[in-house]
Amino acid sequence: MKGTFSSYDPKTGKGIITPKRSGTSFAAATGFFLSDTGYEFNIPKTDPNRDKINVGDPVEFDEPKTARGKATNLRLGPDRPLK
Repeated sequence: MKGTFSSYDPKTGKGIITPKRSGTSFAAATGFFLSDTGYEFNIPKTDPNRDKINVGDPVEFDEPKTARGKATNLRLGPDRPLK
């Protein structure tokens, strides 16, 4: 899934990802979404890319299995996976 970093605190490594909506679903076509708040994420202190994240940057991630779950397998680009 693709999205953007909508908030991020480099001291804690925590933030929110806002998913990008595709125009292929009924919800996207009608503008009706059940949850448009975004997904939480956490970057470990040992990740070398932790300080390179900026709000507004694009990111790819695996969608959580629950509505309140955390985004996992964050990727800043094809050559920059986050642990």
